[in-house]
Amino acid sequence: MILAGGKLAPHKALWPNFWGVLDNNNVTPIEISVVDKALGDMFDKLELTYNEGWPELTKEIIADALKALNKSAGGKAVYISAGKLYNLDDSGQLQEQEHHVAEPYLWPIAHNVRPAAQALGVRYCTDCHATDAPFFFGDVKIDSPIVDERQSFRTMTEFQDINPFYAWIFAFSFVFRPWMKLIVFCSCLILAGILLLYALKALGCIAKVLGGEK
Repeated sequence: MILAGGKLAPHKALWPNFWGVLDNNNVTPIEISVVDKALGDMFDKLELTYNEGWPELTKEIIADALKALNKSAGGKAVYISAGKLYNLDDSGQLQEQEHHVAEPYLWPIAHNVRPAAQALGVRYCTDCHATDAPFFFGDVKIDSPIVDERQSFRTMTEFQDINPFYAWIFAFSFVFRPWMKLIVFCSCLILAGILLLYALKALGCIAKVLGGEK
């Protein structure tokens, strides 16, 4: 993730999950007591399975819950989860859309959380700049109770707001960097040899002049 000033830093992420009311483009969370009163009986009758601590919700359950909440929430009820906003259209069908309120909450991890031996880059630049390095090309799982979204991911390039093709091309260039260093080193040796040769010739000419030779 990019911090102010254009620096990259690791962040913790928390995906929001809550029932709310949509007013223009703003979403206000519905109080737990209102949700419990509107949905308590409905959810008590459901035999929900759990996965990674979450009850597994289907989109049909969400649609039924939104219909119930629309009657008591005092506005257009929505569900925020998996980085999306879910609501009912005019025909009562569930629809989903991207929304800024559904974006994950991010905060940077402090420094010195690992010893230097485990720091990124301690082995080589390709700790980050490789075509399969998690720092740029890893997938961040979206945490959600919605069954259809359990295997959804967000790429690191999305969080860093960079073009994935540009990041891949830049990382791919590191494959040839050892060759480039070898070519530059050999070129420097050749240039040094040529300069030394001409320097010796110049010394020979100076010696002849000082010796009185034409």
